[in-house]
Amino acid sequence: MENCLEKIIEKKVFEKKCENIDEMVEFYVEEIKKNFEKYNEESFVCNDGSINMSNFIRKKNGPYKKEEVKDDTRLKDKKMQDWAKDFYELDDNVDDNLLQEKTKEYRAIKKAGNGEKLEKYLLINLNRILAPDYFVMHASEYDDLSGGVDFVIVEADTGIVACGFDSVYSEKDGDRYKEKVKKMRKKSERYGAKLKYGFEFKNGEIIKKQLINLPNFFLNMNLEDMRKLEKDMNYMVGEGQEPSGTELEVFDKLIISMEEQLHDFNQNKNINSKVEENLEVFSSVLMNIKKNREELF
Repeated sequence: MENCLEKIIEKKVFEKKCENIDEMVEFYVEEIKKNFEKYNEESFVCNDGSINMSNFIRKKNGPYKKEEVKDDTRLKDKKMQDWAKDFYELDDNVDDNLLQEKTKEYRAIKKAGNGEKLEKYLLINLNRILAPDYFVMHASEYDDLSGGVDFVIVEADTGIVACGFDSVYSEKDGDRYKEKVKKMRKKSERYGAKLKYGFEFKNGEIIKKQLINLPNFFLNMNLEDMRKLEKDMNYMVGEGQEPSGTELEVFDKLIISMEEQLHDFNQNKNINSKVEENLEVFSSVLMNIKKNREELF
């Protein structure tokens, strides 16, 4: 009886933490939106903290036709169907109703998985520590799915995208980790990362445009890191909340990982010259981030 009571209490505590995580995400998304208020572009940021693709149509001073943006927004549904087919081992002739049902099931599984949880932790962790000089937001769904750019680090004053990065839930040196390293190296040698739905702040307005030759990193977090964060995270929501010691540890590991990847980029003799130029920009950003981290915490 006592064990059952303990489990019920643990479950309630965990559920409360999950609620707080969603509230924290909502808080930082609102903080991100404040960077766009002075340009009257609050709708530029979706409620999940991603770049809003619908703001890139020509009617809203964007570079793309409405039909093109609509086509790009359908990519997620197509990808979900493809992943559901692989997950449930369905062939190409599967009944459409069954495919829709299995796609819905797979979407729910993915949403409850560690990958989705990792994205929430990163959004909270990075914005809590990097604000107010920088903010971190999700790239558009299109750029995430087509180019492997999950997040972007943005300089708050200029809107300059310092880099993109992809979040990877994996054990270090596992297959996914190795695959990402290989893919990142090849992409950098050719042209770097592309952000079709990119932007910068210039002369009092937002310039919506494609960004190319961006350095793209990946941030790996394993189960041990996730459990530490769940246990020791500062779950208080609101302005001025400082990160816990564990949050700072995880942040420092992510920065070390970026430094290692930056070193590998710089050692690569075949790297695209434009990517190399943008790496210099990122290198100075990384120095500022480390300096702010030391001074503030």
